[in-house]
Amino acid sequence: MASNPLLLRFNVKKTLTSNGLPEINQLLGTLEDGEYALFVNLGSYSNQAKSKATNKSRLRLIDGKEIVELIYRYYEDFKPQYRALIPLKQVFIPDIGD
Repeated sequence: MASNPLLLRFNVKKTLTSNGLPEINQLLGTLEDGEYALFVNLGSYSNQAKSKATNKSRLRLIDGKEIVELIYRYYEDFKPQYRALIPLKQVFIPDIGD
């Protein structure tokens, strides 16, 4: 049985500003049937943009804070060539309690 490939359209912004509905609508306007949209932004999103993403199952927004969280979570799984681009060192800090 053949399966259909997952088709993604990306929009990636390196700005630290907030992106709103115009940018989101522009990306959504490029989607064809069966395609999904991923909008990655180092900044944040307006409340209207977040609301639209909540109501659109084909749209996923990732902001700068989530990018950092994803890097922390999956860093050990990165191939060495990608870890070399973001050289992080794990540091343990003792918890001396309250």
